[in-house]
Amino acid sequence: MEAKADEMALAPQGFKGTDSLFFNVQKFEHAQRIGQALATATMIPEHYRRNIGNCLIALNLAERMQADPMMVMQNTYIVHGKPGIEAKLAIALINTSGRFEPLKYEYKMDSDGAVVECFAYAKEKATGEILNGPEVTWQMVQAEGWDKPKAQMPSKWNTMRKLMFTYRAAMFFARVHIPEALLGFYTTEELTDSIDLEAQPNGSYQAPPPPPTEEEEREAEAKAEATQAAIKAEQEDFERQKVAAAQAELEKKRAQAKKDLDKKENGNGDFEKPNMIDWLWSARPSTSLKNAQEWLKVYKENEDTIDLLPNRDKRDKYYAKKAKVENFIKEREAPEEPPNAPGEHDQNDRRAEFNAWIEKVIAKAGEAVVVEACYRNDYDTYNDVPETEFGIFKTEVCNVAKDLGAPLEL
Repeated sequence: MEAKADEMALAPQGFKGTDSLFFNVQKFEHAQRIGQALATATMIPEHYRRNIGNCLIALNLAERMQADPMMVMQNTYIVHGKPGIEAKLAIALINTSGRFEPLKYEYKMDSDGAVVECFAYAKEKATGEILNGPEVTWQMVQAEGWDKPKAQMPSKWNTMRKLMFTYRAAMFFARVHIPEALLGFYTTEELTDSIDLEAQPNGSYQAPPPPPTEEEEREAEAKAEATQAAIKAEQEDFERQKVAAAQAELEKKRAQAKKDLDKKENGNGDFEKPNMIDWLWSARPSTSLKNAQEWLKVYKENEDTIDLLPNRDKRDKYYAKKAKVENFIKEREAPEEPPNAPGEHDQNDRRAEFNAWIEKVIAKAGEAVVVEACYRNDYDTYNDVPETEFGIFKTEVCNVAKDLGAPLEL
């Protein structure tokens, strides 16, 4: 039984059963609804507006102080990032605690009538004893530097000396005789007087700048978001313009190719098909050597247009059909020279035509255009461009030339 009693005595005490609103579900839910309503009010200080968390803390303080929530909110402040209460609220908490009669103060003056010393005292109701608080002297004020300006703000000790003596004497009394009334809080006057000074390179000390207010933080955040949105919109607009320019250039080339084909069709009368690209797709060139040669001739005349087709699968099928036709012709034509590897001769011709086109671009727009196009497509030089990508690379070269202010008309 003794061991069991020891275990119970040593068991940790949790928060279960506490009456604090932070650990009572019903009280917390009720306080949260009140906090939401208070956070929308305009009659409360700025550091409580739109901040439900701060409002809940104020409600908890009001409950612990047995004070009205609005009075607590109107008399609590954030001084350089630290919470504090006004001295008048602290004095009211002492006077209403029930332990003492109202605080009284004893002042000492110098020859000019200025207060140089003060202490607070009160009669304890339970014993009738007069209790004195520690003395606050002008020497103490100067030694602590309370009379010096803080964060570019003048000290109230130089303009309201008696009031500041009164507030500080009351706080000294409370710290000694009834610290529970203040719940560990400092007054705004104490926080203002105790700002930590920062050492400067020249050996002097300077108060740090006050932290930004919630309004300033919101304005800075809104400004940063607006800047990011503007940058994003500018980038998106640039990409849209780039894509639109590429599409316009491609449509221009297609229209020109179609115009050239129509001109050829109307000039020689050999073909009655309105679209030679479709004719190349539907024709059956392998029925005879003559048909295959004619088909290959038309293909080469429209090769640039086929290279610019947006559908890669369809381009590959055209290339495959061309290879079959070339193979059909080679099987039936006697070579005038030793045969090359399959497709080598045609590849060399296309590479020569491609290189000639690149040389024209360099002569007209400069080598930088070709270099930039290679960079955008991850090629070291234009000689690395594969045959199947000639048309795409030409389009990229035209886009680069336009971006650099030297549009091509080849």
